[in-house]
This record gives sequence, structure tokens and C-alpha cells, in this order.
Amino acid sequence: MNARRTLPFVLPIVIVLVLAAGGTSFALRCKGRLVSEGDTKFDVIVKCGEPVWVEKRTVTRIEKLHDRPYFHKYYGGRSSTVVVPVEIEEWMYNFGPRRFIQILRFENGRLVEIETGGYGY
Repeated sequence: MNARRTLPFVLPIVIVLVLAAGGTSFALRCKGRLVSEGDTKFDVIVKCGEPVWVEKRTVTRIEKLHDRPYFHKYYGGRSSTVVVPVEIEEWMYNFGPRRFIQILRFENGRLVEIETGGYGY
């Protein structure tokens, strides 16, 4: 019975802590403009300006190709794998000590993830 009484008090505190911990976002506001997943690098530079830090790397991923993608699941069919290079860039924006640092990850020129870091400097 004690757990049922404390749950309404503990649950809101846990929710606030999880939301305040940071993590992945789906959009970022720069100079009054909205940057979201799917934007190109050019769009982000126009909206936010140049980042303070950039890291570039290339990784390879294995993708499976099917000769009949819709029927493969039910009727079988041949499949093959292909190695695909993916260009990854991570950009960091520092908006000052009163705002959080934002880390944007691009794959092949498209924004795929916005991560919130700690306070800027």
C-alpha cells in the first residue's frame, strides 16, 4: 500500500528529471528560424551560420538488396548485400553560457540527429 501512496509524488519528479537530462531533439531554433531533421547542410548554414566545430568521417554500412522486395518476405527470392560508404559530419553550435550546446549529425549531407549537450561557454 505504501508504494501506491508514493507513486503520484515520485512519478512527476522522475518525468521532470528525464526531460531535463537532455538528449536527442527533433528541431533547433537558430536566429528565429527552425532547423529540423532532413534539412541539408546548406539550409543549416543559412539558418544558423558556421558551426564552431566540425568533425568529418566516413563509415561503411552493409545494406541488403532484394530482387523482389515486396514478394521476398512471402515467396522467397534472392538477396544480396552491398557495402555503402556513408559520409558523417558532426557540427557543434555554441550559443553562449545561457543556452545549451547543440550537436548536429549529418549523413550524406542531410541532418539526421540533433543532440543537446551541456551549457555553452
